[in-house]
Amino acid sequence: MCCNRLREKGIASEIYPDLKKIDRQLDYAHKKMIPFAIVIGSNEVKSGVLAFKNMKKGEQQSLTLAAILDQFL
Repeated sequence: MCCNRLREKGIASEIYPDLKKIDRQLDYAHKKMIPFAIVIGSNEVKSGVLAFKNMKKGEQQSLTLAAILDQFL
C-alpha cells in the first residue's frame, strides 16, 4: 500500500524482501545508496505515523505518509 502510493507519485520504492532485523534492512538500504527509508512496524501500523529515515544524515522523523509525500513533491 505505501509503496504503491509512492510509485503513483513517481517515487521509486521497494520493499525489503525478507523479515530480517531492522539493522540489517537499513544496512541493505545504505549499501544500495537508497537516500530514504520508511520503517513500518506494528506501532506504525496502529498509529498511522511512519518512521521516515534520511539515510545520509542518519536523522529519523515520525511522519504520516501524506507528510512524507509533501517532502518529495
